[in-house]
Amino acid sequence: MSRRRLDAQGIRPAALAVLGGHVLEDDPVALRRKLFGSLLGGTFSALVSALGRGDRDREALLWAAVTDEAEVAAKEVLSAEDGQALLWEALPAKALTAMRLSGRPPGDEWTQLPNPLMGGAAEPAIWGLRESI
Repeated sequence: MSRRRLDAQGIRPAALAVLGGHVLEDDPVALRRKLFGSLLGGTFSALVSALGRGDRDREALLWAAVTDEAEVAAKEVLSAEDGQALLWEALPAKALTAMRLSGRPPGDEWTQLPNPLMGGAAEPAIWGLRESI
């Protein structure tokens, strides 16, 4: 359930949390971080690593294939903002050690890693995602 929907029904997220409920995030940036961070940093990285078997040239070819398909998805399915985030922004990754050592209340902390799709993606200005690289 999103915060917006809860608010529309007059339910306070804090009250729901007390009852053990989970409130999903509505913020597009947070949603992109979770989706793209998991997709690229987890799923595709694990596949490329396993299939590449430590051969950097093979891994580069695999990332090129992933990039090609991500470009198709960005053009056909994603909004311009989502496409830009997927193809042209640093890869968000949870900073787990920082989260555990921070002493702050539990919550996500993020760091930025190089995006493996950035090296092979076509010029984004071609399809209007960004003015300049």
